[in-house]
Amino acid sequence: MSEQRSGDHSHEDHSHEGDSRTDHDPGDSGHANPRPSDQPELAGIPGAPRLVTDSRWRTVAWFALFLGLAISLYGSVLSGEFVFDDRKLIVENDELWESSGFDFEIFADRSDDAVRTNFRPVRFLSYAIDARLTQQFRGGRHADGNQGDPDPWFFHFQNILWHAANAFLVFALVRRLAGSNRPVGAALSIAFLFLVHPVHTESVAYVSGRRDVLFLFFYLLGLLIYVRARTDREPNSGLVPIRLTTVVGVTVCFAVAVLSKEMAATFPVSLVAVELLLSRQRGAAVRLPWGALAATIVTLIVLVGGVLASASPGGNAGYWGGSWASAFWTAARASWHYVGLFFMPTSLSVDYSFDAIPTSLGALDPWTGLVSLCAILVVLAVAVVAWRRGNTWLAVGVPLFYVLASPVSQIVLPHPERFAERYLYLPSLALFLVVAGVVRCFGRSGLIVACGVVLCLSPVAMLQTYVRLGDWQTAEALWKSATETHPDCARAQYAYANQLNMTGQRELALEHANRAVQLLAPLEVRDSLQQGYFLQAWTLRITLHALSDNKVELALREIEQLEDEMDTDGQRLSDNAVLLFEKMKLEIRLAKMDRAKLTAQRIVRLGEPAAVAFKAQLFVAGYHESRRDIHAAWNAIEGAVAFATTDDERALLAYQRGLHFETQSLWKRARESYRTAAEVVGKNGKWESARWKEAECLDKLGHPEEAAALLRTTLRERPEHWPSVLTLAKLDMDADRFDAAQTGLVRLLGARPNSPEATHLLKMLAVRKAREAGELEGPSARTRLQTLIALARDKIDANEMDKAKAAVEKAAQLEDGDDQHALRLDLYLTMGELAVRGERWDEAASAYRLHLSRATVDEKSAAILQYGECLRKLGKTRSALDELTAYWNEGVRHPRLAKNLGGLAVAERDAKAALGWYRRYLEQEGLTEREKASVTPTVERLERLVESEG
Repeated sequence: MSEQRSGDHSHEDHSHEGDSRTDHDPGDSGHANPRPSDQPELAGIPGAPRLVTDSRWRTVAWFALFLGLAISLYGSVLSGEFVFDDRKLIVENDELWESSGFDFEIFADRSDDAVRTNFRPVRFLSYAIDARLTQQFRGGRHADGNQGDPDPWFFHFQNILWHAANAFLVFALVRRLAGSNRPVGAALSIAFLFLVHPVHTESVAYVSGRRDVLFLFFYLLGLLIYVRARTDREPNSGLVPIRLTTVVGVTVCFAVAVLSKEMAATFPVSLVAVELLLSRQRGAAVRLPWGALAATIVTLIVLVGGVLASASPGGNAGYWGGSWASAFWTAARASWHYVGLFFMPTSLSVDYSFDAIPTSLGALDPWTGLVSLCAILVVLAVAVVAWRRGNTWLAVGVPLFYVLASPVSQIVLPHPERFAERYLYLPSLALFLVVAGVVRCFGRSGLIVACGVVLCLSPVAMLQTYVRLGDWQTAEALWKSATETHPDCARAQYAYANQLNMTGQRELALEHANRAVQLLAPLEVRDSLQQGYFLQAWTLRITLHALSDNKVELALREIEQLEDEMDTDGQRLSDNAVLLFEKMKLEIRLAKMDRAKLTAQRIVRLGEPAAVAFKAQLFVAGYHESRRDIHAAWNAIEGAVAFATTDDERALLAYQRGLHFETQSLWKRARESYRTAAEVVGKNGKWESARWKEAECLDKLGHPEEAAALLRTTLRERPEHWPSVLTLAKLDMDADRFDAAQTGLVRLLGARPNSPEATHLLKMLAVRKAREAGELEGPSARTRLQTLIALARDKIDANEMDKAKAAVEKAAQLEDGDDQHALRLDLYLTMGELAVRGERWDEAASAYRLHLSRATVDEKSAAILQYGECLRKLGKTRSALDELTAYWNEGVRHPRLAKNLGGLAVAERDAKAALGWYRRYLEQEGLTEREKASVTPTVERLERLVESEG
């Protein structure tokens, strides 16, 4: 029997002698009994077995070729940033970086996890490998104490590695499927085009695209295992029955593919497709792989029907147009958009959420829905004809494309993302089959022409891919490209605006946020995705307005309008605590404290999220404290206990209790509260402020030395806590430790040269030292004035406004001497600051006006901005503009005066004057690039406006 088999093999080897070398491919290296025709000659003896290692080295060489091509083409993205979903999936995914092992994803609780809604553990395990390598070799996310963003190099490199491996598997699979013909050139062309095709840049350059490159690897590996097992003999010797080990290998690969991305669910159909290709290629009867099919289908039911369904991979999205029929007609048209992207990838974008494919409301609405379906039926009919004529590649490729694209067609399972280039990563393989089938229709001449076309198109495809990769370098470049490619894409406009805001380009960010709102606002009905981006764009616009001092009122009006909108979950935004909290902050900025209190109380009644309710409740407590309503303030503080869930919040609550006790001069209870706050927050938190307050309480209790010792201990660990430095300097002065006090104050002024408190203390220190040296007989009027001003400032800092006011009034009553000019100016500044703290804008303006009336031109800069701000708060924008302009003409200068004048001119809608002031600001020397960038977009907008008004 063995001899007969040997003879058969000899016959087959002889009859295909010319193909013996081309028959081998990368998948042949695992044969237990290498074929004689595949073995090299040993010692000059014909027919001697070829070394297996030669086959393996050839496999390594082929893979090295694809890897080298992939790195040379995609190497530029290795220095690219994390963009879009990479932030939440990787950078902000604490479990990924803090877990010591690789089991965090398998056993993770997804009930409240927006990062890992879908069960894709294989992808996250691959991320974990990158994270460990990054921490070890590149730094970031707590590696060696580094708290910054991680380096994305390893994450990008692994994507490139998988993409190269996929191209290699495509090459091996096509050679196997081609049977006895096995043209290396054809297989290499398909694999090469797959590798360099521009439409695949999203899956490879985008770190979050790991799901695509990963699932396709195991998808193709499973198919290759099956095909190898079926073609384990010579090409024309028939197909080998499938063994149990093959079924197990195929099923495992399929399961891993599905656990990488759910789109792998089409694998059983691909098994049937490759069986059809193999059977027709060898003239054998079609024999469905029932064992492998049964195993993969059972696996599919377990994974998709169980775990994946519970994770809601569709995100509870609805059908296109609200019905299955509408989604069907829309999908028919969308399929041709995918075909167009494959053959003409000229306008690629990260985002297709705009109306690139308007929803079909019926077969003829629009009419292209019916035309698209008819075109699909025509190409399917062509596939049937091709099957009958023996063109299996074309016959199988056409229907396979629609099957592979079905998971993202919105018909099988609707999901929020309607259209994306990454969805073509797997279906493009079917289109390559279709192209190969069309080429085979023209025989050898068609193959020659096809090779020529490939040679011509390859450089174009590579160039386009290379250019497209530039968009993936940074988030700003990516979204800028998207807005240029599709200006009507609202999500791209919002995302670009958000990125511009993060880089400080606020004027330009506002333009794109406005554009996003304008695109979505006219829609009578918005789906959850559209509504989400509409609300985010509107919220960003409010934030940008709030960042501009003269648009805070506008921001508040807009946020009140936004309350009438519905959230994506169907709830009215007037019940959204986060939005109400932003409204409360705007009301506080506008000094509408009573309204802010009412808003805070609404937040507290909502109760969720607890962190927001906690902050709102503390504001209510502070509001009552400022009104001297002690009972209401205490009730509000105690009401915050129910919302304090973290150590930081419990520490803040104890700190607030301390402030409450201070207002009643209950120093002992205040000290206990501050001590509790410092202990609760721990050594890794911000405990130094609580220790500083505890020291001040000790001083009030008559224990100054104990207070000084506590501050020295605090400063040994947190030497840059300047309030502690200041308080310790006061205690040292009181204890006649003048040198120690001076050392601390000089150090503080070195870090904060404009600190008025430190300056006043140094002046008082000089007076004390002079008195101790006998150089002063008694406190002169000038000394008393200096002392009272310093006392007033101390009380302002301690929020003891009544005592500060008393000190200021005493200082104002002192006789005005010739040597008091500088001190008088200081007094007026102190009076103005005291009035501003009490939001008494008229009184503050009067104080600053006194300063300006007595100061020299150079001295007036100390009060000029404060005076203008008081006039603006009083609604006297025109007066502020006119008076500050007059001071400018007088020669008064301040680094920000021209900028403020520009803002006032904008508020008065005087574009030409505003442009002049902003240009004067930019002409100043010593401005940083960031300071220039803060007004450059405004200048450009004003230039366009002035030019248009002509």
